Amino acid sequence: MRDGGRPSLEYQKCNTMKRFRAMPEGIRGYRTPRCPRCWMEQKECICSSIPDVWTSTRVIVIMPWKESGRSSNTGRLVSLALGNSEVRLRGKPGHPLDLEDLAPVASTGLLLYPGENSRLLEPSMLTGDGPVSLVVPDGTWRQASRITRGEPALRGFTQVHLPQGPESIYTLRKQRGPGRLCTFEAVAMALDIIEGPGIADKLMPALQAMITGTMRSRGKSR
Repeated sequence: MRDGGRPSLEYQKCNTMKRFRAMPEGIRGYRTPRCPRCWMEQKECICSSIPDVWTSTRVIVIMPWKESGRSSNTGRLVSLALGNSEVRLRGKPGHPLDLEDLAPVASTGLLLYPGENSRLLEPSMLTGDGPVSLVVPDGTWRQASRITRGEPALRGFTQVHLPQGPESIYTLRKQRGPGRLCTFEAVAMALDIIEGPGIADKLMPALQAMITGTMRSRGKSR
């Protein structure tokens, strides 16, 4: 680790990769050699486009276990681009999800999901002492809803939603309805509000590289 509490980039990358199961082999989508870090086809590797961004906000992505094996998942990209972030898997056989250490304090615990009782995320609501912990349910909208409703440890978090913004650029999966964003886009937009403008500008090129490379691998162009 580096002095001052921030881990080195090599330490971050190593521990990020340990949080995911090994890349599947011999199944559809993994017959072509892939980068073991970004999971893109080797010829489309985007590691050079993934930034090393450190924020005071701690980002915790809760990912359904089955999503962890999909190269089109963007929650995994969050943990590669943000040093102060992690992914916790829900539904992994023999490994129950443990969220007890995420007990929120005042307004520093935020749950990013646009539910009926969610509040608009804006700087004026961030009045608590200490850094923010931002919990982000991942997966399909149905999966994210199940995570939000099914985890008792999240009930003390302030549920928030994002203001209306640009349409999603994520075309690898069908977005159901206007204003829907992929996990990576939602995190980038939220951090621009919590940390101040500029974070999204650093993050979004990685998502664009992922989209472009994946479309090329599929024999398509954007």
